[in-house]
Amino acid sequence: MGTQHQTCSEIEKVESYILRRIQSPDDLIDVEFESHLLKCNECYKRYSELNSFYHHFFKQIDKPVYNQVFSLLHQIEGEKVVIAGILLKPQLLDEEPGKRHFTSEIVLSTDQSGSSNIEQIHQMSVNHDEILIRAVQSTRTKSTTLFLYAEDSKLYTNITFALPTLHIAFKSDRKGKVDIGQFDITSFEQLEVMIATEL
Repeated sequence: MGTQHQTCSEIEKVESYILRRIQSPDDLIDVEFESHLLKCNECYKRYSELNSFYHHFFKQIDKPVYNQVFSLLHQIEGEKVVIAGILLKPQLLDEEPGKRHFTSEIVLSTDQSGSSNIEQIHQMSVNHDEILIRAVQSTRTKSTTLFLYAEDSKLYTNITFALPTLHIAFKSDRKGKVDIGQFDITSFEQLEVMIATEL
């Protein structure tokens, strides 16, 4: 008959101890419990895991909300938006250096009330050489913002995003955000897109 794994009776105290130390760092250290942590591998392992998690967690909470995220959340809360996932698939062309051509395909879109599975768009992945666009459009103003993502950051950061058939081009920021103004998102179905990277 095998021996059962014994759990230290003090392990339940680890989490509350960490939270107390983070929230009240000026309080006196519990010397007895600190000594136990140095002797008990089980509690020390738990302490290390939770301590790292909670320090990261509270650090993130203390950060101000990024302006772009805040304005987007405010827009979603204040008015209806359409959100679409648009996949750019590379075309097989002889291309100039620094320029790549893609065909766009709408792979998922919310309806006019903005009530579809937005999380599904957020979790979409891309294959090598593809670009995923998350498009957000106000149903009131028709103002459209694109958020580009690819495995290779050169395909979406600080690039020129051009729609050759419409004779328009836009610059992305270093995070792949492109403001394209009033635009019909549905026109992205089978639209040619050119990405010009900075050489």
